[in-house]
Amino acid sequence: MIPGLAFPIPVDPATASWAIPVFALMALTTIVVLIWQTVRYFRDNRDDDQDARPGSDDAA
Repeated sequence: MIPGLAFPIPVDPATASWAIPVFALMALTTIVVLIWQTVRYFRDNRDDDQDARPGSDDAA
């Protein structure tokens, strides 16, 4: 890492040992929530309704 961009935060070794799993869990939770929201959006906004489509059988 570039030393000019890294700002060391003084912590004890016990804190450093559990910080990585905590941040990994936060990242995993974020991904799960984004996938869940995407699935919910597409389930709620399905375009399967034949009557709602323009030109289905209205001209007949």
